[in-house]
Amino acid sequence: MRALEAPARMRALEAPARVRVARGGERAGMLRMAGNLRSAPGAGRSPRDRYTPKAPARAAASSGRTGRIEPTVALSLPCVDAPPQVRHKFNTLPSHNTHFRPSGAGCAPGGRDGAPAARIASRAMRSPLMRRLGLSAALALVLAVFGLVPSASAADPAPADLAFATDSATTTPGGAVNLSMTITNHHTYDVWFVYQTIEPTWLTTQRPDLKYSFTGCSLATTAGPTPCSGTGPADLGANYGATIPPGQSRTVTLTLQIAADSGCNGNIGFYSYFYAEFSDSTNISGGPVYTPETRVLCA
Repeated sequence: MRALEAPARMRALEAPARVRVARGGERAGMLRMAGNLRSAPGAGRSPRDRYTPKAPARAAASSGRTGRIEPTVALSLPCVDAPPQVRHKFNTLPSHNTHFRPSGAGCAPGGRDGAPAARIASRAMRSPLMRRLGLSAALALVLAVFGLVPSASAADPAPADLAFATDSATTTPGGAVNLSMTITNHHTYDVWFVYQTIEPTWLTTQRPDLKYSFTGCSLATTAGPTPCSGTGPADLGANYGATIPPGQSRTVTLTLQIAADSGCNGNIGFYSYFYAEFSDSTNISGGPVYTPETRVLCA
């Protein structure tokens, strides 16, 4: 029995000794790690310099303490404290307030924000187009202040235009209204062809009880009115004559006759499109041009 208890007693006495040896080995390992840190190439420098990217690898110190190549790794981590696993991986022990500088991210040194660097990057990325637009807006403002901006009235008129007028705004069933239409040549060449149409407006067509027709046509000349034949809807152009010289106009008057049995309390109006061709082979199209409305009153 005593022979069996002796080995157990010996094992119990050896256990504390093994614990002390293990703890001593752990302490020795930590001392060796501290010695490596003191002898590392970056020892004694600030944490910012310690993590500055350098060449891929460099030789160890000539003192011959370690005799191995110490790689310097360029870190690309967010602006946060180095986690313990990263510290042990790179054999460094940065302080608790040391922050990694991400490559190309523009973090503010010693902080988590990076807002100043972000603002600098934003200013650098502004498009040159925005600067040109800003200069254009400033120039337009200066011109407007000094009255140098051309007004809309200074724009050149169209080569030709069409205008309508009536001799009365109202009539009654059985009455008549003279509708005149004038085409003016603003071009430096003669108008040698005109095509023109005339149609009732949509509101006029909604009153089918209004009865009317164009019954007469005359062209105003220096010798007096000259009869013409075009009364619509698409044969009015020939009424103006063969040629309209530059700066001159021609007026054609149509007679709008209201039928005696027409409805009343309604408006009659028309719109027109025109096409003019000049002696230099240029042309212009215009419209719709609206006539003044004629109110048909009840008798």
